[in-house]
Amino acid sequence: MLADLQQRVRVDPTDGEAHAMLAQLYGYQNQLGPALQAYEKAIGLLPPNARLLADYAEVVALSNDTDFSGRPTALLRQALAVDPDDPKANALMGAALMRAGQPAEALPHLEKILALVDPASDQGRQIATVVADLRARAGLAPAPAAAEAPAAPPATAAAPPGAAPLLQGLITLDGAPAPEGASLFVLARPAQGPRMPYAARRIPVPAFPFAFELGPGDLMSPQRPFDPELPVVVEARISLSGQAMRQPGDRFGTSEAVRAGAEGIRLVIDQVVQ
Repeated sequence: MLADLQQRVRVDPTDGEAHAMLAQLYGYQNQLGPALQAYEKAIGLLPPNARLLADYAEVVALSNDTDFSGRPTALLRQALAVDPDDPKANALMGAALMRAGQPAEALPHLEKILALVDPASDQGRQIATVVADLRARAGLAPAPAAAEAPAAPPATAAAPPGAAPLLQGLITLDGAPAPEGASLFVLARPAQGPRMPYAARRIPVPAFPFAFELGPGDLMSPQRPFDPELPVVVEARISLSGQAMRQPGDRFGTSEAVRAGAEGIRLVIDQVVQ
């Protein structure tokens, strides 16, 4: 994938999405210098995107001994101006303000994160403890207990820890059979923002309909698991060349937005890459 993306930006230096995916991939490989360059190009070419700006802020801070002052904080403010509820931007801004000695300013960002996590989880309890301490120091009353959320429908429920597969469903093919020697790629990517997959699997073209699973072993990076709070799209693509990147003539189909742990996903391969 790295080689494909490098070739893609060489062919078209104005491909902002490819620069964004390349930046994320460099970041996972801890190549911070190339990641910074790719992020800078991506944000100059793409419409403002909160998650992309937050990812960029994180890499800038990591390249400076995790110091979020200055440029990273400015990028996080840009991200929150685009989407005030983006989980990563709020989490990083809360941490940055805490580190800068501004707990009162950090509080609303941490409260937003607390509202998104399971209060019974280790993460939820840790954030709740910090939030309670900050509210007490600011002379504020304890936050009211969150109302119990209604149960999510099975198709979008988050998988319990350790559960596998992460995503499961059925792929059907519309039209002529796939040619011999082609490959089927099944991937899950964010529903919004850069299309860098969370998970992917390559399979010799099977008989259709085909029941698929994407499990922990299909994650692109262990450091980038599915975020259960963010919707994903599953894509199935028949690659005539066997390459991971889309090529003209490939046939594909995408799902509706779902969340980690979804079952019963239905995809129809009925479109052609132009």
